[in-house]
Amino acid sequence: MLRKLMTRLCVGAVLVLTALSPARSLQAQGIALTGVGPVNRSMGGAGTAAPLDAIGALHWNPGSISALQGNEIGFGTELLSASITLSSDFTGVGGGAGSTNADAGWAAVPSIGWVHHLDGTHMTIGLGVYGVAGFKNNMPFDAANPVLSNAGPFAGIGPAFGSAEILQITPTLSYQLTDRLSVGLSPTITTETVVLDPLGPPVTTAVTDAQGNRMHWGGGFQVGAYYRSEYGINAGATFKSKQWIETLDFQTAGGRVTFNLDYPAIVSLGLSYTGMENWTFAIDGRYFDYEHTD
Repeated sequence: MLRKLMTRLCVGAVLVLTALSPARSLQAQGIALTGVGPVNRSMGGAGTAAPLDAIGALHWNPGSISALQGNEIGFGTELLSASITLSSDFTGVGGGAGSTNADAGWAAVPSIGWVHHLDGTHMTIGLGVYGVAGFKNNMPFDAANPVLSNAGPFAGIGPAFGSAEILQITPTLSYQLTDRLSVGLSPTITTETVVLDPLGPPVTTAVTDAQGNRMHWGGGFQVGAYYRSEYGINAGATFKSKQWIETLDFQTAGGRVTFNLDYPAIVSLGLSYTGMENWTFAIDGRYFDYEHTD
């Protein structure tokens, strides 16, 4: 009883210190979504040690699906709106200056997760299909903004459009080694649909119009472990390999243009506390290896 009380006091102290800590600027995770599915998103993406639903557990820790209470299938759709402004200033070299708002609109991000405990075994299987990353930008022509104009001594590119949709399919197997420890493995199939118009440096030597291209395919793998203590403190760790995507292929008036756009490796560590009825506290630390990603 005393140990449980001390555990709750420690968790409470951590939560208070976190709330009172000063705000700092942090680097975000690039094109990757902060969470997958409405439930995991409501937890700020913290799911490595907090398997609350099939979608979030499959995405952040394949080993944690063994801890879900029963067989489960979940569906979700998120609507995301990007607020983007592009400004340029050439007044110091005899040009103009301007600022333009994009018209990126709303994007729908679907998610599906299925988990099934195999009766009479220590194995749990699952399948996830969800959007994990992307971006969308739609900048109009603006004669007052040098970068988006197409006339004069500082003519820019004119209107510009960019869009990427990255989807993952994750067949998953989890094995419960003990009552408290489980491990999981998941091959990951990743698709990318990328549209960039126009193309420019460093992809091409000069700005050129580009046609949309097909869906490109690639893959990697994911491994994870999940541990549940008797005091309600849980831990998780996951490694997602880099997703090797086939070379993107664009058709332009000047010929065929190719380049790589892989998806980075991700290392996640998580802690959660479930010792209070109807409450779950969770925190994740995550590293995105963009440095070694084409």
